[in-house]
Amino acid sequence: MLEKIVKQVQEARDSFGGDLLFYRGHADVDWSLTSGLARSKRAEKLEQIMYYDFITRAGTLLPLNASSWFHLFAMQHHGLPTRLLDWTTTFGVALYFAMKGCTGDAAIWVMDPFKLNKECWTEGTIPAPDELEANYYDAFVTGDKKIPGSAVAISPTRENPRIFNQKAAFTLQVDLKISLEEMCPSALRKIVIESDQLDEANEFLRLAGISEFSLFPDLDGLARDMLFEHFGVID
Repeated sequence: MLEKIVKQVQEARDSFGGDLLFYRGHADVDWSLTSGLARSKRAEKLEQIMYYDFITRAGTLLPLNASSWFHLFAMQHHGLPTRLLDWTTTFGVALYFAMKGCTGDAAIWVMDPFKLNKECWTEGTIPAPDELEANYYDAFVTGDKKIPGSAVAISPTRENPRIFNQKAAFTLQVDLKISLEEMCPSALRKIVIESDQLDEANEFLRLAGISEFSLFPDLDGLARDMLFEHFGVID
């Protein structure tokens, strides 16, 4: 039955006409493509406070003179709500996150980042964060500058081991009032993974060696990997 999912991914790739696609796994088929900041009713009002609070309280845990983009990626990867939505350039990684904690139907979203940027940003390229019209601090903390459009797919530098191992990419949600699938439906395909396909999907991940520790290469990831291996759960 996994062949059906792979065939749908191939059909999406063929319809978009490009080799580089972004993938995102959802453990619940009904979840929309909205960032953590967009899902929180209070977070947008607290965005500036969260940024200052994070870099102040983190202190030496953050590199000296790191960019505001670095701070934003650190906030995202440590669980704070941001304007970022996590994607990956690897189907297997998206499948893992779709299976994580899934008890019913799951989904994998496939996105053409070039098409999204052409329609929602200014051109059909995938910029690095530093190539955008403004940095995160100026655009969203002080508001002194603007990033045009409603959303933009970006390719981060992969200095963080988690970003590197997950082959991570991001969308930056400029407009928080509308989900990505509403902004640009033509750049997205939703592939449903039905509940009777979960066992086969998890077996594929096991054979492929995709696990908590492979995606989170630190002691936390190792501990969660061991919990799943020996107890069948990830705490």
